[in-house]
Amino acid sequence: MCSCEIKGLSPGTSCKIRVCAVSAGGMGLWTDILTLNTRAVCPDPTGRPRIKSKPKQESVMIAWDPPKYNGGAVIKFYNVMRKHKDQWALVAVVQDSIIEKGTSYSYTVNRLCPGTSYQFSIVCQNIAGKSANSETLDVVTAASIPDAPPSPFIICSSPTSANVKWEQPVGNGDKIISYNLKWSEDEDDVNPQTVPVTNSRCYVVKNLSPATTYGCSVQAVNGVGGSNWSTWSSFTTLPSSPGVIQHCKVLSKSCSTMVVYWTSPHSNGSPVTAYHIELNGARVATVTGSLTEATLTDLTPHTDYRIRVQAGNKVGVGPFSSTVLVTTLPLPPAPPILQLQSANQNSLKLSWPRKQDKGCTYMLEMQLTTGKYKVVYEGTSQSHRITRLLPNSTYTFRLCCTNESGRGDWSNATSFTTMEPPPSVPKALTVNKATSSSLTFNWEGVMATGGGQISYELQSRLVNTERDFTQVYKGPLLSYTLSSLPADSCIEARVRAVRQAAQKADQLFSQFTEVKHKTLELVSQPPASEDEISEPETVKSRFVLTEKQIAFMLFALTVILTLLTAVGIGYLTVT
Repeated sequence: MCSCEIKGLSPGTSCKIRVCAVSAGGMGLWTDILTLNTRAVCPDPTGRPRIKSKPKQESVMIAWDPPKYNGGAVIKFYNVMRKHKDQWALVAVVQDSIIEKGTSYSYTVNRLCPGTSYQFSIVCQNIAGKSANSETLDVVTAASIPDAPPSPFIICSSPTSANVKWEQPVGNGDKIISYNLKWSEDEDDVNPQTVPVTNSRCYVVKNLSPATTYGCSVQAVNGVGGSNWSTWSSFTTLPSSPGVIQHCKVLSKSCSTMVVYWTSPHSNGSPVTAYHIELNGARVATVTGSLTEATLTDLTPHTDYRIRVQAGNKVGVGPFSSTVLVTTLPLPPAPPILQLQSANQNSLKLSWPRKQDKGCTYMLEMQLTTGKYKVVYEGTSQSHRITRLLPNSTYTFRLCCTNESGRGDWSNATSFTTMEPPPSVPKALTVNKATSSSLTFNWEGVMATGGGQISYELQSRLVNTERDFTQVYKGPLLSYTLSSLPADSCIEARVRAVRQAAQKADQLFSQFTEVKHKTLELVSQPPASEDEISEPETVKSRFVLTEKQIAFMLFALTVILTLLTAVGIGYLTVT
C-alpha cells in the first residue's frame, strides 16, 4: 500500500484529496474525491481587557478583542476571571452568542465591593479547549458610604455618665473622617441627642439620669456620606444618692413644737432609707422608712428657725431641700385677774383687763354644785354679765385666755356673791287726812322677805320749787303726818321700803312709789273739845299681816271661789 504525508495544512481546516496512478504509459484515472478535516487547536489568548465605562460602586463594564487566531474552531465561550486578595475566581462563563458584539466584546461584572481593587482576565474556549489567560486589567470600583459600625460597647463609669467605644467599619473605598453618636431613653425617639466625634472611636456621654436605661448607636462618615446606624445598644446607668426634695413645708406649729412635711424625692435607683432634718444648721432628727413627716419638739417659743431636709439611701445622701423659714408661736397668755364690776340680786357682771396679744379670746367658766365647771362666756369682750342667779348666793368663777398658741392656764378660782333682794315697793300711797297746814300719808306695808326688819322712808318737797326731795320720816310705821306746811301749797311725796342686809351693814332700798300731789286749802279751825285739848294728837299704826296670814287668806279665798263655781255649775245643769 502506498502512503503519503501531506504537510503545511492549517488546523481545523477541510481539504479534498484524490489520487491517480502515473506510469511510463501515462496518467491513470482519478479516484473519487476524499474530504478530510484537520484537527482544531486551542485558540490564542484574547486581547488585554479594558474598562469600557467608569467603574461603579458594585459593578464595572469591561471589553476585550477576540483572539487573533481561534485555533481552527469557533469560539464558544469566554470565561471572565477575577482576582481579589490574590485569589482568582471564575466570575462568569459567557456564550459567544449572547455577548454584545462589535469590533470588540464587552461584559458587565456585578456584585463587586465599593472602593475595592480587582484584576480581570479573559479566557476564550473552542472545541479543542481553553486559551491561555489574557493580560490582566486592574480595576478599582467607585467608593461608597462606609459599612455600618459594629454595635458599640458601653461602660457606665458613674451614675450620670457612660463611656462608649466602637470598632472601625469598612470604609468602602474612602477614608472614614468622623462618626456620629446618638443616644436616648427610647430607640424610637425622633429627636435623640446626637454629637459628632472626630479622630476617635470613643466618647463619654454625660448628664445622664441615674439608674436609667438608655440606648445608643454609631454612624460612620466618609467623603461619600454617612453609613447606616449600628445596632441599638442598651445600657443602664448606676444608681446614686437621692435627688433633691422639691417641696418642704410646716403643716402646724405651736410655741414648742412643729410638724414638718416633705415630698419624696427621686430615689435614683436605690430606695430611700432615711430623711435627715436640719434645724438652724444642726441635724436634729432622722426619719427612717417611707415616712415623709416629722414632729419637732422642745423648741423655744417665739423663735425663728431655718429648716431643710435631705434624703439618703445606700449610695449616700442627696442635696438639701430649699430652706423653710418658720417662727414658733409665743407662749399662751397668762390668765387675767377677775374683777367684780357690778352685782345685783340675780346677776353678776365680771370684768378683766385686756391682753395685748392679737386674736386673744377669753373663756369664762362657772363652777356648778357638782364641782364641775361650765362655760358661761367665750369671746373677745373684757366683761360679761352672768344672769339668772339666786339672790344672796356665792358663785365661783375662773378665766383663761386663748390665742394662736393655744389656751393658757386657768386663773385662780374667784368667788363673788349676789346681792340680797331689796324689799318690795310700798303700794297705795294716799293722803288720809289733809288740813291747811298738814297732810297725813298712808301706805301699805310690804312682806319682810329675805330676813331683816322693814322700815319705810318718806320724802317730800314743795311743787314748783328747785328744792329736791328731803327725808321727812324713816321708821316702821305705815303712816305719817307732815305738819307745819304752808297754806295753799302743793306737796309731792314718795315712800320706799328699807331693809337691813342680813350679812352686811348695808341697807337695801326698794323703788319709790309714785309721787302724789295734794293742794292744801286754808280752812277755819273749829274750837277744840276738851278731849282734843287734853289728849295730844297721835298717829296710830296700822296692822301688818304676816306671810302666813296672807297665805291662809289666799287659800280660804280659793276654796270659797271653788265652792261657788261648783254650785253655779250644778244649778245650770239642773235648769
